[in-house]
Amino acid sequence: MINKKWIAAGYAAALTSIILVVVLLGTAFLSDKKEAGGRTEPPAEQTAADTDSGRSDAAEGEAAEDGAAAREEKESYGEEGYVEEQSDLLSTVMDQTNAGAEILTLSGKELWSRFDGAVLTGDSRVVGFALYTDIPSGNVKARNGATIAALPGFVSEIAALDPDRVFVAYGINDIKSAVGGNTAEAYAQYAEKRIGELEEALDGAEIFVNSILPVSPQLERKDSAYSKVPDYNAELEKMCLKRGWHFIDNSNIAVKYGDLYVSDGIHLKAGFYEHWGRNMLLVESGVHID
Repeated sequence: MINKKWIAAGYAAALTSIILVVVLLGTAFLSDKKEAGGRTEPPAEQTAADTDSGRSDAAEGEAAEDGAAAREEKESYGEEGYVEEQSDLLSTVMDQTNAGAEILTLSGKELWSRFDGAVLTGDSRVVGFALYTDIPSGNVKARNGATIAALPGFVSEIAALDPDRVFVAYGINDIKSAVGGNTAEAYAQYAEKRIGELEEALDGAEIFVNSILPVSPQLERKDSAYSKVPDYNAELEKMCLKRGWHFIDNSNIAVKYGDLYVSDGIHLKAGFYEHWGRNMLLVESGVHID
């Protein structure tokens, strides 16, 4: 059996090496460009008959050299700025990659302890976090069959917990019930109002909006209403970008762990929740590699 920590460590090492090579190549290229740009040809010898012309040419040459020196100084400053910027970028990416690699190794109580200070709200899929994980049930504000129209009813309870993060996950019931309207755009506008009301009631908590998990392919073939999930998610992502909320794309884990859906094609087995929890933490850490 492959050790999950080896996989995570290998991923982090490989990505870091690639980024480092790209930065070094970019730096070397700019250095060569600067050196080539700084080369000047020696002035041609002047004859006695061309003295006046030579003086004029010499003055122009001096001006050109001064201009070249100024450009070189500017380019040098720009290169230093580029190197510094790339160094900072590399450091940030390495930090995020290491954090992501660490999250991929988490499981059980170690994983769920990362949700301390957070609240999850949503429908029956979110109820599973209270049933199958170590997140305290009091921090899971969800109800079977709920749509985002139920969110206002949870606001006071969520605010009373004074969370630093709230993870929102509604939508599959909303599509069937045409909450907010019959289009994905209308739904996003409605969801924005409800989530905005939640944000106003909180003391600066970060808002994370989960994409709607799709149903199983078999159920989608039976009920075409569920084929709208990608459209709804696209509008929810736009909404998050507009409002400064974090969007969590769960599309990959839904496909990768599709065998962890129960027979109804909607609800999730206990094993799915660790993958979902890690995906939320990965987005929170700034990297998505599940």
